[in-house]
Amino acid sequence: YGRLAPGYLWLEGRCSRAFAAAVVATSERMRADLVETGGIDRDMVRVIPPCIDLDVLPPVTPFLLAAARARFGLEGRVVGMVGRLIPVKGHAVMLHALTALPDTTLLLAGDGPERGALDSRAEALGIRERVVRLGDTSDVAAVFHASDVVAYPSTQGIIGLAALEAIACGVPLVASEQPGVLDFVDPPDGLGAFEVSESWRAA
Repeated sequence: YGRLAPGYLWLEGRCSRAFAAAVVATSERMRADLVETGGIDRDMVRVIPPCIDLDVLPPVTPFLLAAARARFGLEGRVVGMVGRLIPVKGHAVMLHALTALPDTTLLLAGDGPERGALDSRAEALGIRERVVRLGDTSDVAAVFHASDVVAYPSTQGIIGLAALEAIACGVPLVASEQPGVLDFVDPPDGLGAFEVSESWRAA
């Protein structure tokens, strides 16, 4: 909420305490924010995770994978990312990671204020031809279906919805360890991000 955040959260908390029998949050992180910044009693807040409509985001099949690859003109290995182009989503991190992943295309769905900066960074890193930027699209299922793995390097998030959608589509996920994701993903013991990357490259 920018500069209005403190006042908005105070008003939200006050109205909730005065008029609501319960408050619904979509993640534990959101509940913590409501309790800490909004002054809402923790017992008032019910966590109901977002649901995924599998008719809209069906699990990937060989046919769906081939159709999505053909639609976007993709060959070889593909890393998908879905999200608004803002710094906290970690697109710049993924661009640098792409320099260590030869014969791999980064498929980006989403738009935002970082678009120009990310294009310039990809050009400077010499990977511009391996970055396919779709802009805003309502068909995120095709993005997931076209991908060998979905990256979610976000440094901040309340829900981690794109990560959850990737899992629903049955696509492997590499994600940062942040609260929105940890609601539904258990990080593997003893396996670091570098080791995950190396394992995927070897495959």
